[in-house]
Amino acid sequence: DIYEWNPLPMWVRDDETRAIVTVNQAAVDHYGYSRDEFLGMKLRDIWDTSEQEDRMRTPVDMTGGQISRLRRRHRTKDGRSIDVEVTARAFELGGRRVWLALLHDVTERVRAEQKLVHLAHYDVLTGLPNRVLFYERLKHALLQARRNNWITGVMFMDVDRFKNINDTLGHDVGDELLRQVSERLAHSVRASDTVGRLGGDEFAVVLSDLATRDDAALVAKKIMHNFSAPFRLSGAEIFVTTSIGITLCPDDGTEPEVLIKNADAAMYKAKEEGRNTFRYYTPEMSARAMRLLTLEGSLRRALNNDEFLLH
Repeated sequence: DIYEWNPLPMWVRDDETRAIVTVNQAAVDHYGYSRDEFLGMKLRDIWDTSEQEDRMRTPVDMTGGQISRLRRRHRTKDGRSIDVEVTARAFELGGRRVWLALLHDVTERVRAEQKLVHLAHYDVLTGLPNRVLFYERLKHALLQARRNNWITGVMFMDVDRFKNINDTLGHDVGDELLRQVSERLAHSVRASDTVGRLGGDEFAVVLSDLATRDDAALVAKKIMHNFSAPFRLSGAEIFVTTSIGITLCPDDGTEPEVLIKNADAAMYKAKEEGRNTFRYYTPEMSARAMRLLTLEGSLRRALNNDEFLLH
């Protein structure tokens, strides 16, 4: 009949006992359980571990309507996790209410969707949050800080003399260095903090819920300590340092773009003062950066207009 020979798994479940009453051959083939094994099971017996946790947090009531469409994660007899879309219809069988379920395996589609989401939000090279996700996390941290009157720190850093390493040893070695740098940064902060790669050798950190402004300095010192051990690249040991700029919310600003800009200015101050150090942002840094930007623009215009004279 249509039920038995349907190529998609199907089963009938008792509404009161939640026990499986009957299954078709496709369900037997797809899940790996025999018919006798199925008939001794309830739905929770084939739920994946993550699905069991979700169901305990958000119980689902399938008794209210006649048709239900759900997405579930199941586990086959051999231990594979599969994602399924379930279309179930209620009807009466022998005086009891039962559900006839049709299951469509969408595991590959779900994996593809997850991969696209990951690519959109995470850096391919390091696996860290990319600029888009980092800004989302920063906005969320700032929202929580306003609600709870917390201090939030933003750190901006890059790898000192990275261009020299990249040009001398090659891009493959440069990429491996960035991967190792990202690992050391991730191990230098709390699980509640966010490390992101904004591009090139530029990294940023959101330090949420700081007790005092000095806590950011402790994190910076920990990062610099973790950088003190050599990086092993292509069989060689290379010593690399980082320059770090720190800005705080609400003292230095409350908007993500402002805080990143301030931390960037502080990082350049750290570089000017010898690298392998950190600096807190001060308003004078922005004023100086603006003066330098204006001076650079004036010099470029002077060159284009042939306004220089040799004395």
